[in-house]
Amino acid sequence: MKDFVSMCKKIGSMTDYVQGGGGNASCKHGDNKMAIKASGFTIGDITETTGYVDVDYIKIKEYHADVLPEEMEAKEKESTPFTLSCVFPSDGPALRPSVETGFHSIMKKYVMHTHPVYTNVITCAAGGKELAEKIFKDIDFVWVPYINPGFSLTIAIREAITAYEQAKGVFPRVIFMENHGLVTTDDDAEACADLHIQINEAIKNYLGLNDFYTDLTMTQDGDKFVCSAPFVKAYFDKYSVKTMEENALYPDQLVYLNAGMHDGKIAFDGGKVILNAAKKEATAMLETFAAFAYVVDGIYSSGLTISAMDAAATGFINNWESEKYRKEMAKKG
Repeated sequence: MKDFVSMCKKIGSMTDYVQGGGGNASCKHGDNKMAIKASGFTIGDITETTGYVDVDYIKIKEYHADVLPEEMEAKEKESTPFTLSCVFPSDGPALRPSVETGFHSIMKKYVMHTHPVYTNVITCAAGGKELAEKIFKDIDFVWVPYINPGFSLTIAIREAITAYEQAKGVFPRVIFMENHGLVTTDDDAEACADLHIQINEAIKNYLGLNDFYTDLTMTQDGDKFVCSAPFVKAYFDKYSVKTMEENALYPDQLVYLNAGMHDGKIAFDGGKVILNAAKKEATAMLETFAAFAYVVDGIYSSGLTISAMDAAATGFINNWESEKYRKEMAKKG
C-alpha cells in the first residue's frame, strides 16, 4: 500500500492531471482485494488508511466477463448495487467505490486514471486517434471511442484490450478514452505513474503546448470566492461562456462547470471567476474551468477542431445518479 499511496501523491498533486475529485486510482492486494479511490475524494487524498474502498475485484471482474448482448441492459442497471455488494466492511465511515471500479478490476496491479489537460487536447479533438497513432508508434495502447461511464465503459475497454492482445500478443498499458481522459496500468506503481507522465509529456511536446496555468489562486469575498488569475482574462479575450455551453468536452465539465453555471454557483465578470460555494466545491469548479480553458485553447492553437459529446451523452451524465452523488460529496469538507 505504501507504493500505491506514493503513486497517488505524485500524480494527485498535479492539477494539470487531476482537477477536483476527477479521476481515480487502484491497487490490487491480497488474494482478491482491490483498493479503489472512494467517490467524492481526490486522488491526492489517498493515504494508507483513508480515501479508498476495498472491494472484491475478482467478483467484479467476473461480473463483466462474457456478457451477452441481451444481458447488457439488465447488467447495466444492476452494476452499481452489485459493486456496492462487493465492498469489504471497514471500521471507518461507509464510502462508495469509484463509478469506474469495473475497468480497474480487469487491469494490472496498479491503475492510474486521470483527466490530464494535455491528453484531453487530443481526446477531445477531431482526428485524435490518428494523432495518438503518430505520437505513440512504439507504445502499446488502445483508443476507446466515447461511451457512457460505468458498466458500458468497462465492457468497451475489456473488448478493446482483448482485441489488442489477440492481435499483438501483449497487454496494452495505456488506454485513451475519447472525451474523457487517460489510463495507465502496470504491476509496478512507480512505472505506472512514470508512464502516465511520459504519455502527457509526449503529447505536450509533439503539439508544442504551453505549460498549464500556475496561478489558480482564490480570494474570499464574504461567502464567495474570486479568482482573477491571468488565464481567466486570456480565455475571455478569445472565447466566451457560450463556448462552454455549446461544447461538452468531457463528463467533469458537465458535473462541475456547466452545472455550476446553471445553478448560479459560477459567474464571470470580465477577468474574474466568482464562485458562490464552499471552498472545496469552489476549488473543484475553478480547476475544472481552468482545464476546460486550457483544452479549448490547446485544440485551436494546435490547428485542430473540437469533437464534443453529443446530446445523448450529455443527457446521460446530467441525469446519472452516480455523478450527482459525486457532486454532493464535492460540496463537503
